[in-house]
Amino acid sequence: MKKDIPAKNPNPQGKGLSSAVGLLTETVAAMAVPPLEDDSCDRIVEDYLCSLLVLSCSFSFRPVADREYFIYFHDSRLLLSLISPAEGGMDIYDEYWAACRLKNDFCWSVQLSSEDLKERLTNSFPANVPEKERLEYFFSGVQRGEIGRYDKKLGYYQNVLNYALGKSIGLRSKRLLELEESSTGHTNKRKLPGSTI
Repeated sequence: MKKDIPAKNPNPQGKGLSSAVGLLTETVAAMAVPPLEDDSCDRIVEDYLCSLLVLSCSFSFRPVADREYFIYFHDSRLLLSLISPAEGGMDIYDEYWAACRLKNDFCWSVQLSSEDLKERLTNSFPANVPEKERLEYFFSGVQRGEIGRYDKKLGYYQNVLNYALGKSIGLRSKRLLELEESSTGHTNKRKLPGSTI
């Protein structure tokens, strides 16, 4: 009598089984934006800038939420790595820049390694711009396709995460704008380019 031997799965991670559109759909479906009471314009700006820093890094793996990654400067470019400085990252790469973590809303949090880096990132968006205008900037950028669009200079996973970032920033910005308008009773009289609100 012949015994049935269980077949070994030759592709346990499922690589190549998901189409690009399927991965985008799966990524957006898994998104969990922060509760409205925990969100703010300043947090959206910070999340966006931190995410741009991480997405400008070179990497060829699929980052997962709630895992720590590390940014290094090496051979004149930024790299995202799974290897911490304590695990030998400083022996492999030229300069350690930051630790970062992908959040459930597909934005990144970043803990920069020096105050100089922190100051440069913080000062990249003008502080004197009123909150509503900053929200309108992000929301209209998403509506016009400037945030979250495909960029041929980015790798596959960077583009997937950039798409999810655009969806997250757009949803959060729209939600805060609607809250502000309902609390003040004023709607935005000037139409944003490409906006439907």
